[in-house]
Amino acid sequence: MTRLCVFAAALLFVILSNPLVGHAASFDCTKAASQVEKLICSDNELSKLDDDLSAAYRAASGDPAVADQVRRDQRQWLAARNVCRDRACIKSAYDHRLADLHALRGLTHVGKPAAVSEESQATGVREIQSVEFKNFDSPGVRIDAGRAVFSHYDQSGNSHNIVAVNIADGSARNLAEGVRGGQFVAEDARYLVYSSEGTNANPLVVYDKRANKGVVTTRLRDAILWGHIVGERLLLAQRGMSSGKVTMLVYRLPAMKLERSTEITGGNETALWGDKIVSVGDRLGIYDMDLREMAVVDLPKPDPSLEANCGNGPLRISGDKAVVRANCARLAVVDLSTARVERILPMVSFGQSFAVAEGLVFTVDPDGKEPDVRVIDLTSGRELARLGIEASFLAMQGKSLLAMKRKDFSSLGRFTLYEVDFASIRSETSRIARVLNGCRAAAQMLKRRGDLHVTLEACEKAGIRGFVEETNLSSELREVVENYARWLTLSFSRYSEGVTILGRIQRTNPSPRIESQMVLAKRKAFYLDPPPKEALPSKNPEPKGVTRVPIDFGSFSNLMRFEGDRLYIGRWSCGDGHDTGYAGVTLEVLDRKTFQRIKRVEVAPCNDQQQDSITAISVVPGYVVLGLEYRYEEEGRPTVAVVDAQTLEVVKRGFVKQEIAGLSQWQGRLLACARSSDQLHHRFDPVSARLLAATEDEARACLNGDPVRLTAWEASAPVHDTEPVVETPRYRVFADRKWPPTTYHIVQKGGGTTRDIRLPERQYAEALAVPGRDALVLRYASGRRTRFTYFDIETQTDVVLFELNKAGDQIIWGRYLFVALGRDLLMYDLERRIVVGYEKELIREGFLDNCCGKDSNNIDRLVLDEGRLIALTFDGSNTRVIDLTTYTARLLTRDFFLAPEGVEDAPFPENSLTPRSP
Repeated sequence: MTRLCVFAAALLFVILSNPLVGHAASFDCTKAASQVEKLICSDNELSKLDDDLSAAYRAASGDPAVADQVRRDQRQWLAARNVCRDRACIKSAYDHRLADLHALRGLTHVGKPAAVSEESQATGVREIQSVEFKNFDSPGVRIDAGRAVFSHYDQSGNSHNIVAVNIADGSARNLAEGVRGGQFVAEDARYLVYSSEGTNANPLVVYDKRANKGVVTTRLRDAILWGHIVGERLLLAQRGMSSGKVTMLVYRLPAMKLERSTEITGGNETALWGDKIVSVGDRLGIYDMDLREMAVVDLPKPDPSLEANCGNGPLRISGDKAVVRANCARLAVVDLSTARVERILPMVSFGQSFAVAEGLVFTVDPDGKEPDVRVIDLTSGRELARLGIEASFLAMQGKSLLAMKRKDFSSLGRFTLYEVDFASIRSETSRIARVLNGCRAAAQMLKRRGDLHVTLEACEKAGIRGFVEETNLSSELREVVENYARWLTLSFSRYSEGVTILGRIQRTNPSPRIESQMVLAKRKAFYLDPPPKEALPSKNPEPKGVTRVPIDFGSFSNLMRFEGDRLYIGRWSCGDGHDTGYAGVTLEVLDRKTFQRIKRVEVAPCNDQQQDSITAISVVPGYVVLGLEYRYEEEGRPTVAVVDAQTLEVVKRGFVKQEIAGLSQWQGRLLACARSSDQLHHRFDPVSARLLAATEDEARACLNGDPVRLTAWEASAPVHDTEPVVETPRYRVFADRKWPPTTYHIVQKGGGTTRDIRLPERQYAEALAVPGRDALVLRYASGRRTRFTYFDIETQTDVVLFELNKAGDQIIWGRYLFVALGRDLLMYDLERRIVVGYEKELIREGFLDNCCGKDSNNIDRLVLDEGRLIALTFDGSNTRVIDLTTYTARLLTRDFFLAPEGVEDAPFPENSLTPRSP
């Protein structure tokens, strides 16, 4: 039986232990163990530096705006300090870390009004309390009567509790417990209405709080979008039958007698404006409580260039203003009293949460970077501040800001209450001081660390975006705005923003320096801006070292095997209209050097129901072994095919439970190594197409970990969690198994002392090992962009190399990182940290529609083969092969985007990252 209860929510205050405590320094000198610690304790200057650093760390980590970043940087710095071997190295490490900490303090603690506390002045907000909820399972958080209402699984894991968190004071209480599939609908002083889980229907329960029991249950066909109780009437919003409409149902309580049903404008989100209803769909509708239409407001249409299909909403009301996300990537401010759109704010993006109070909009960062909540003036659209708050949902009541953060589907929901200092956020003096000090500190950080994107983010958190559109700036502000714009033009993703800002400055204060910077940025745009879809084939000759292969690799040609003088490709060509029509599942055998076809081996016919495919290719003496896969379990259907290496005919098919893609190779044999001590090791016999008991030497190889797993569909996704993704000379890198995989952990090889390093949790797409170095190039999503970083495993430092608006596959050869961008190829030197080449239209055939508006001539995959780089297109045709030794000899020794057109420098001198076959 459902019951109501009120509980006192436990407020979770996280107190992180300070790593810098002890006698005289940040550790107890009587317990100093490492050589570095002993050097510090024996040297008065180093010990004093350690004391100073301890104080600076405590001050910086006490600032909630930067605390998490400070702690992460401190851990990385300690790892770097501990590899020092002499006094000079240690002193330099302390000097640089102290400078960084002081710069961070200068970034946030400036321009305090006398009446404002230091903590509040630092960010404009002060954290009050937090509460966390396990098993958070709500599809969303609804705002109702000054509360954030949501559902989460109870301790049983089978039913839900419906919870309300008060926005004003952060207090939380259960509205209902133990409801299977429970979702909040409406509540007043007497009734609570919620929906529950049903079969082919949506049961609606009316609970009488005075009688402490449910009084009626009604089954509805469609789910409830919104509800409100007015006297003895219950108003419910359901998805309407018409586009841009919502069906309003009016019931009489408590009997739940249906009085009327009508459609109104809306459907995406509904809210109250005093005693009126505002609903948003394609348009915004205003109605009284009797559902009489008072006004309908047209909202901006979606921008087709955004290539997005998003409805209008969320909707927030403050006073007589409605603020609604419209046009996919803008905020529309609607004056409800006059029923007209007052202005459009261009500072937001797709669907992120926002809140409105006292003429300010608080919005989650549109790029998805965290922690970062932006504050925008509702009248001018100017950005006033950035708050160091982690949030995916925001709500406001007076001076209270309630922020909810949930990282992924498996994490808990954390609600944090903040008190907002509106005066500090609005103060022009304070804003200018924050920007001047913050961006100047960011410039110093750029000189020391060389991380352009950390610099940009630091300057933006100081509030620079609030001044970039101003034309009447002081000389000091104009200098920092110009520097910020110049940094933008140096990026590979935001150069156009820099050009816009510099153009505005140039019109008021012309300067040859600005004009020169704009020219360089426009050169970058020529290469990096996406070409029009109707791009014609290039008439330029192929670059030196580049050739077009004479064969169509076929769509989805992910499975390739280079062995001896042959190349084997697993093909599925059922209904794709390639050069031989519908050949079914085939093994293409090519000459490795010339790519000429030797033979096409037919493995399985086309079968639309089972859709057989090749999952692994292995070459053993005399045979080619193919792993097969199909959709539905079927007794006797082959999971392996054996091809005679001489005749190139299928000589045996068989069924084995162990997937061939999960086998490993060792001395020309395929082994199924057991995963536990109570299992047996096996060997695959190609003659019988069966698994046989392993011999003594094969079992010993399995125990030693000598066999190497076959190449499966995705080389970066091992079959078992115990298998590394990549390896460096001293470390193995493993993916933490989440959905989506968000991070990696790194384990030191060999015996003795081992290190287990975990990377920051991000949605990594790939980790690539840098040849000859204990370092990785990491790729992950940063908002709507793709970011590449260089992670040094020994020092645990993570430096952003660059970020791109759109990026395809990437691969490393020697010192060079190759990145596909549509039909283009970017070459980045990891040693010098610059772009040294950009091949415009490597695929010269022009735009090829794949039937759905996408370019089939885009580079889909990059493959290395003994000094050759194969750039595979999406549909397999027009693939290019690059002789890397010849091709890289013409790359520049200077930054490609800063070098004049047509300049070709001499090749790089030999060093530790000289190109070689991986």
